[in-house]
Amino acid sequence: VGVDPEEPAPGGAGASSGPLAGRKFAVTGTLSRKRAQVQRDIEAAGGVFQRAVSGETHFLVVGEKVGRKKTDAARAKGVKVVDEEALYRWIAGGAEPEGQPS
Repeated sequence: VGVDPEEPAPGGAGASSGPLAGRKFAVTGTLSRKRAQVQRDIEAAGGVFQRAVSGETHFLVVGEKVGRKKTDAARAKGVKVVDEEALYRWIAGGAEPEGQPS
């Protein structure tokens, strides 16, 4: 009765395209940019920002002074670990980073 049962995709219209499309990211440690900016950059490139590592997370982006809780969770779940520089090279059009198995 005039109700669309489908909800819009999280992140807005561009969320399903871009170099990070279909990938989920968590972040830990001190980064060169504010965390909110990193989140916006990931989402603008089609990625999904997650506050915690889960079984659905593809990459953990690490900065300085890395949090053990997230790195331990990444290790347990087989999430790839990449640094901030690798993330931004990828966003700029570089190849998907190999990442280190956590």
